[in-house]
Amino acid sequence: MPKGLFWPSSLYYSERMRFAEQIKRYLDYFPRRQLKVLIFDDFKKDEMGAYKTILGFLGIDTGFTPATNIHNENRVSRFKFVNRLLSELGDMKIGSILPPKWRGTLAWKLREINSRVTPRRPLDPSLRNTLMKQAKPEVEELSLLLNRDLLTLWNYEKTGV
Repeated sequence: MPKGLFWPSSLYYSERMRFAEQIKRYLDYFPRRQLKVLIFDDFKKDEMGAYKTILGFLGIDTGFTPATNIHNENRVSRFKFVNRLLSELGDMKIGSILPPKWRGTLAWKLREINSRVTPRRPLDPSLRNTLMKQAKPEVEELSLLLNRDLLTLWNYEKTGV
């Protein structure tokens, strides 16, 4: 397990990729016309277009354009010992010695100060291939469910998986 891992369950990739099963559950209770599934790749490709598609689906005026900011950038610790100290102390212990209005803010702020934005390293090609092989049946099922060729969208034919 990587050091500083807060949620080991976040490593259970195969458990997290059961999208077809989750969408089927919704289809069991709601008519298809009441569901809108947005593929993240579409959002990345055209953020405003995806936004307006969702507004249109919900019957909301598409004329408003919000200001957008980047959130959840990839960050690395500047000083590992500060990160380790924050992890060992935990947010709750820090919060318990601070006034209520500062609780929950200080540890987050310290982590933000102690980190810098850095480009993500590409996924190891061997690991990518392994995950794609494992996910292929799910992607095929999801493609059928959404009536969309996700195998091509996610480059399955180019990788030979």
